[in-house]
Amino acid sequence: MFGLGMLTNLVIIWRLFFCSPEINSANPFAHIKVEQQELIIGEARFPVHEVRKVAIDRSDGKGLLQLPYNGGGQIQWVFDDRYSEELKAYIRRTMPNAEIID
Repeated sequence: MFGLGMLTNLVIIWRLFFCSPEINSANPFAHIKVEQQELIIGEARFPVHEVRKVAIDRSDGKGLLQLPYNGGGQIQWVFDDRYSEELKAYIRRTMPNAEIID
């Protein structure tokens, strides 16, 4: 049982450190939008007034959007990082009460 747990942990560590996340969409605006007081990311929907923090970061040519306190912290969208600043401006404009974490 202990060996199985160790093997599982090794697989998780390998994935975290050596496998970069795939780009969900080169252009995040194809799948991330705010309309009718809802933030829509892919198939997930969140009431705008409940979203307090949005993490947008850049690394290795990829942009990453996460909702750290919504969706169980599991919402993550990877996109071409050249859209990062435009996405931040969009979030500021459409969700003025949400804090953007860089």
